Amino acid sequence: MRDTLGGPGRQVSPRSPRPERAATAAPLSDRLGRPLRNLRISVTDRCNFRCGYCVPPIGPVRFRPHDQILSFEEIERVAGVFLRLGVRKIRLTGGEPLLRYGLDDPVGRLVALPGLEDLGLTTNGYLLAAQAGRLRRAGLRRITVRLDAIDGATFRRLAGVDVPVSSVLAGIDAAIATGFAPVKLNSRRQGLWSALTIAPRPEYEGPPGRGPEADILSNGTSARTCSSTVASSLS
Repeated sequence: MRDTLGGPGRQVSPRSPRPERAATAAPLSDRLGRPLRNLRISVTDRCNFRCGYCVPPIGPVRFRPHDQILSFEEIERVAGVFLRLGVRKIRLTGGEPLLRYGLDDPVGRLVALPGLEDLGLTTNGYLLAAQAGRLRRAGLRRITVRLDAIDGATFRRLAGVDVPVSSVLAGIDAAIATGFAPVKLNSRRQGLWSALTIAPRPEYEGPPGRGPEADILSNGTSARTCSSTVASSLS
């Protein structure tokens, strides 16, 4: 399987099977004993935006070389270990995950894993219009779009790049038309994150029969740090 980031990349050789010691390990929990059910996997550190709350406002942004990024096979293996340790929901993030060439490949791998109840993806939406169909066919069902403003000038200022907000809105339209449900929006305002389901604007016509809605999302616990149990399972 060829695993690429933005184009042809390294050839990944098949690995010999290893015993999975996590199969009998206790479920993951935090310091208060609460189970860790949600896992975020960053598929790339690269991004086509330069939002001020995420990257330095000046100076070059240094990205990791491709051989230091998890391959699709490694993403599948890490996810499998976490699922055996009690994780039930996985979200793919970045950077901007849609910059990872062939993202429908790991999506298809992950949705086939035993124990996975939900797979989502967070994106800035700029490349979503072209990829929504492939991701949907691969098995992805939920998408969250980061959208800080609808006004064009405000959007460009917050994104830190000269791109039209219409490209992101087109991505949202494509996701809904392709069948993603729900499509949710994250917006950063005055230092706080808010997460809302799409509330159709007067100029935005949602799917037939869908009424206006603005449901606050709950923040789940994220298993972001690989515990010693997971580390030993991957060694």
